[in-house]
Amino acid sequence: MSKHQDSPSKSRFLPWLIWFLGAFFYFYENLIQVSPGVMVQDLMQALAVDAGELGVLVGMFFYTYAFIQIPAGVLADNYNVRRLLGSAVAFCVIGCFLFASSDGMVQAAIGRLFIGLGSGFAAICSMKLATLLFPAKRFPFLVGLMVTLGMTGSIIGSGGSLALVVESYGWRETLYGLAGLGVILGVFVVWLVRESEHTENAPEPVKDRHILHGLLKVVSCRRSWFVAGYGGLMFAPTSIFGGLWGTPYLMQAHQLDKPVAAGIVSLLFLGWVIGGPLTGLIAGLFEKKRPMMLIGSLGALMCIAGILYLHHLPLFLLGSLVFFFGLFSSCFLPAFALIREIHDEAYSGAALGFMNTANMIGGMIGIPLVGLVLNHLWQGQMVDEVKFYTTANYVTSLSLLPIMMSVSIILLYFVKEERA
Repeated sequence: MSKHQDSPSKSRFLPWLIWFLGAFFYFYENLIQVSPGVMVQDLMQALAVDAGELGVLVGMFFYTYAFIQIPAGVLADNYNVRRLLGSAVAFCVIGCFLFASSDGMVQAAIGRLFIGLGSGFAAICSMKLATLLFPAKRFPFLVGLMVTLGMTGSIIGSGGSLALVVESYGWRETLYGLAGLGVILGVFVVWLVRESEHTENAPEPVKDRHILHGLLKVVSCRRSWFVAGYGGLMFAPTSIFGGLWGTPYLMQAHQLDKPVAAGIVSLLFLGWVIGGPLTGLIAGLFEKKRPMMLIGSLGALMCIAGILYLHHLPLFLLGSLVFFFGLFSSCFLPAFALIREIHDEAYSGAALGFMNTANMIGGMIGIPLVGLVLNHLWQGQMVDEVKFYTTANYVTSLSLLPIMMSVSIILLYFVKEERA
């Protein structure tokens, strides 16, 4: 009798535990990804950088994250997921230590590159585990739950709670603590994730198939580009606003303290927390996913326009707009199920990696671009030896966000839902 048969309750519980560890890694990488957003002034002073340089530094995360997405998908299709997860967590831990101990731009940038490299496996491995361990009808819901965990990490990383930790203990000590959390996660991954590929859902291996065959099938399909382009343009504003520039913008535009501004930005991720599983459930009930994606794009566009262009908003209304910005943005999540459905099951990792690459390219370009535009608009004023940017400077720079969402709506017109 196999070990699967002699303990039915354990067998039923184990897939959920394995998937949860992958999804918790997504929580962890989101936490460390957005944490610089509550350290902006500290990092500028400690590393002697301006807004443009800080944008490039923080954006280093997305360079390696975006680069590794397609290789991560191909590797997840062909190799052991446990080894990929364990190695990825180790890269994140090393990156946190490098970033925390840096005294200049170079070491800090290397740290962010390491963090991005490791983080690039989180979503791919979690979604691959969902593909291997559960029926296809559960996939949108599991993606939604994964995003809920990830955005919970973003709430903590961008919100008042982490801001208070930084103010109480310092940004370096905070990052050392996050590295310690990664060590604990890595131990559990190596210890428990052992049966991720022993499942009836795993596709039969194809003899003589080149390792890049699946990737070539994905990139040669025109619909892959439309779906991925839509997803990248929809997700990037969350990375740009929630990951770095939202907190300083709200501090300047509404004269808020950092913990209050960070708390309002965290409502963006709360919208994702609620919207993730909700959109997953709805997407699993209906055959067509484009209507929900269109509603999400239009709603998010109106919300970000209100945040940027409506002045003197009461805090309740401002917070509501930020929350619904996240909620509507989460409606792009069915795009993951869509790109998976239009390709063969054996190539799901490559398809999801291609999709996630587009998601990260937007942040990779957008975060430093906003900083560079801020520097271009800077009028020469300094406060505490740090460049001072006006509300108008921020509004002009962040106008990139509604532009990206408008283009996503155009791309959605070309998205078809038939299998390639």
